[in-house]
Amino acid sequence: MSHEITLQSLLEDLHGVELEIQEYEKKYKLLSCYFLPLYDTGILEENHDFGDWAALLGMRAKRIELFKQFLPKTMSNLPTNGTSKTLEAHAGSLTIG
Repeated sequence: MSHEITLQSLLEDLHGVELEIQEYEKKYKLLSCYFLPLYDTGILEENHDFGDWAALLGMRAKRIELFKQFLPKTMSNLPTNGTSKTLEAHAGSLTIG
């Protein structure tokens, strides 16, 4: 059975994942962008929290990729200054051309 993802459900899920990630960042006083390389290279020990934190970061990355499908519609609903530029999503950033 296929489940269609809506923009609203995707955003709610992404925000929930972000809150969980923030809890780990607060607990360990470490931003995720510094945690993940330490974890991935084996510098940090294997434990339940670190495994969950890394999994949440993977979930966030997948949801951000899914969000890219909604980006054209989202952008079409935003007020702009009228210039005609193309937007291309790249790993969490936009290229404007």
